[in-house]
Amino acid sequence: MKRSCSNDRMQNFIHKFARNVSFLTLALFPYFNPLFSQDSATSSSIVELNDSLVKINEIIINRNSRTVTFPARIKMTKGLIEVLLCKPQGKTHESLFVTDISHIELQTALLLLGLMPFNNSVNNVSTLKTNHSREFHADSLMIFVEWKDSLGCHNENAEYFVWNKIREESLPPSSWLFQGLPIIDDKIQTSAYFSMIVTYDDPFAVLVLNSPDKNDDRLFYVNEKMPLTSGMEVQIILETYKL
Repeated sequence: MKRSCSNDRMQNFIHKFARNVSFLTLALFPYFNPLFSQDSATSSSIVELNDSLVKINEIIINRNSRTVTFPARIKMTKGLIEVLLCKPQGKTHESLFVTDISHIELQTALLLLGLMPFNNSVNNVSTLKTNHSREFHADSLMIFVEWKDSLGCHNENAEYFVWNKIREESLPPSSWLFQGLPIIDDKIQTSAYFSMIVTYDDPFAVLVLNSPDKNDDRLFYVNEKMPLTSGMEVQIILETYKL
């Protein structure tokens, strides 16, 4: 049977992705361009817990609910942000959350759900561009934040933690594009310094806000109306976007 165009693109991406990853038993050992190999997580154990749950270190993939869940911490409680999530080595001065999972673990989790990235495949760094159009041929996700306090367990859209300074309101519920790590000269590029999820456009991020507002670096601040405490532990939940 002839594959659809979307399946062809997914198979082509996975082929390129797999050429940079050596599977030993149930472990991933990515081989990256030395210029971008500063990510400290060089291996990721993949364990199938049951028919619906798969674990990659601290990430839980639920194939029934179509979600990816992992731990993070509040980094900023006020100020201008361009990043929703990064590693401790990343742009923490402008990131709302930080996490210890790696970019390659996150991307692998999304691929295991069957999601297809819009990824930038180019020959060199200087030609790496981000498509600023909202019309992408890629999958998108919703992002939720879950935390516990003395009042119980809470779950909110991640956008409620982001304040639009111009409109004087929180960011409305949005989708986030699975942009995927860029491929340069057929090599997946990753680094602990790269941002993971961004509100301001970044060609090296895994997920980017699906809105034209992503092109304005003056818009977004931490929503100080939310109950934020620096270092507070949360769970980030990525859910397949439903139209």
